[in-house]
Amino acid sequence: MSSDLLETLVELGLTNSEAKVYLAAARLGAATTTEIAATSEKERSNTHHLLHRLEQLGLVDATLDSPTRFKPVEPKEAIDHLFELQKIRLRKLEEMKSSTLTSLAPATVGTPPNTETFSVVRGRVRTYLRVIGTLPTCRSDVSMLMSSNGLIRLSRFRNFVQLMGQKAKEGVKFRVVTEITRDNAEYVRIVGEMAEVRHVRNQTTNASIYDMKIGSVALSINDALEEDVADHVALWSNGASFVKMLESLFDSAWFLAAPAAPTMKSMGLRP
Repeated sequence: MSSDLLETLVELGLTNSEAKVYLAAARLGAATTTEIAATSEKERSNTHHLLHRLEQLGLVDATLDSPTRFKPVEPKEAIDHLFELQKIRLRKLEEMKSSTLTSLAPATVGTPPNTETFSVVRGRVRTYLRVIGTLPTCRSDVSMLMSSNGLIRLSRFRNFVQLMGQKAKEGVKFRVVTEITRDNAEYVRIVGEMAEVRHVRNQTTNASIYDMKIGSVALSINDALEEDVADHVALWSNGASFVKMLESLFDSAWFLAAPAAPTMKSMGLRP
């Protein structure tokens, strides 16, 4: 029953982590963040964030107790509520579709080919798909800033490593700045076969530059290891000033970073 309910909650719009935290709260009744974290096997800080997200969605209520306790709505009520939210989203999407189709034709007539564009991508999966969709167009170089968990997530994602290897063979130069840890050492070695990797401590920014023509940067910081996080937001643009700004950011990080091989040796890790 629990696994079926988890799958239903995810299908209705919750992330896997949000669904697990809700189910933990539902099993406990009114419980503290610490109690829910232990039951859901999540870190306390991440659980606290997820509970406030569930509170915003109307699936849990915070009490005035000290410490605060979170009381979940009944599962049936939660499912009904999420279903209604999905119907609202669908209506908004239909309105957006109608509006976009109405304005699309005249907006594209006579549009200069080098027009600067900006787009906001929500969700890690969509961001990673955007990365994989952009790599095939690269001809010279790709620069990436990644958190330690960011390197793990992207390296696990579909055919990213395979595509990186293919482009490296075609002569594309990859440079990666990340924090090397014992947890991501395996992925550093994999990526290091195709890219020059450097280490810098406390690297949290996730950004990338493609052929100095397109750039992206994460606008929200949530470094949970889960592949998809709904509140992950990234800005993508081919704007010259935007790409130049990211280049300066990357060059500064690259200058301060240490080569991967000696760093790994100093940590007792195999380069």
